[in-house]
Amino acid sequence: MGKEKINNYCKFDSQLLTFFTSFLFISGLVATFLASPVTRACGRKASILIGGAAFITGSALGGAAENIFMLIFSRLLLGIGFGFANQHFKARIFFFLAVCVAAMTGFVYVLLPETKDVPLEKMDTIWRENWLWKRFVDDGKEHRGN
Repeated sequence: MGKEKINNYCKFDSQLLTFFTSFLFISGLVATFLASPVTRACGRKASILIGGAAFITGSALGGAAENIFMLIFSRLLLGIGFGFANQHFKARIFFFLAVCVAAMTGFVYVLLPETKDVPLEKMDTIWRENWLWKRFVDDGKEHRGN
């Protein structure tokens, strides 16, 4: 029998952690539809305050979480905060995010070296040989004082 190659990318398979990851987006989507009637009835200021309070509470709860259920509840509050805040940005936020993604893509393409199939032990060599980063990475030789 031959050796099987193990893919470490998605070795851990947990439905609960998958639910935790997607719950922010699910709750944000639902909260977006609930935020419009609240804004119509109470005004933009109240809607922004509700979203901000939910986001701050969710962040604090996520930082203090002791189990996965506290984390899921914190993601619910973060999603509510995002859903309420999302309606006030309209299309401008998406253009801003598109510019950020384009800038990050350019940064990664131009400034970061290729590291596919390079073992961790060889990473210092990759950084030392890169056209940009070799100026910032120590060459590994000892510097002797006079």
